[in-house]
Amino acid sequence: MKTTVHAPDEGHINGMRVQLIRRPTLCKMLGISRSTSYLKSNPRSTYFDARFPKAVRIGPKSVGWKMGEVMAYIDSLDRV
Repeated sequence: MKTTVHAPDEGHINGMRVQLIRRPTLCKMLGISRSTSYLKSNPRSTYFDARFPKAVRIGPKSVGWKMGEVMAYIDSLDRV
């Protein structure tokens, strides 16, 4: 499920709205499991990936990822 919202701290960027995706979409785009997405974002994990997109808080109990950052991460994987 894709959700287009204004990022709370950024609003519009270059006059454009920021598109956020939720974890199921992130995992599907990256071809990884939900647990792997947690491991890649945890600095204490042996699977930590510093390039992995950072989550953006969109509510008290919810986060999303910026579509642009996810796409940039996917592009960076092609170079490795």
